[in-house]
Amino acid sequence: MPCANAHDDLAEVRRLVLNFLRPKVWLFGSRARGDAAPVSDIALALLSEANDLSVVWLAGLRELLEESHIPWHVDVADLRKADMELKHAVMREGILWSD
Repeated sequence: MPCANAHDDLAEVRRLVLNFLRPKVWLFGSRARGDAAPVSDIALALLSEANDLSVVWLAGLRELLEESHIPWHVDVADLRKADMELKHAVMREGILWSD
């Protein structure tokens, strides 16, 4: 069940992802647009400048997020492997996270 403080939970997701490795990370979707429903997931797009994000790395990040206290599903996409529609959505509405 989502807790009342969505802002703090989003900040925690941001901290976990940015500390896990150093890809570029965009928040996109309803949370970036500001029209999220109480049960909306958190959608992230990642881009590693060096190379593709490995399946093992992505699995580790997903496990880290699942084991956190975050009450929402966090959807993580590798932009290098994403289709054009997703890439356009991220570029159009995404918010680049930095530390």
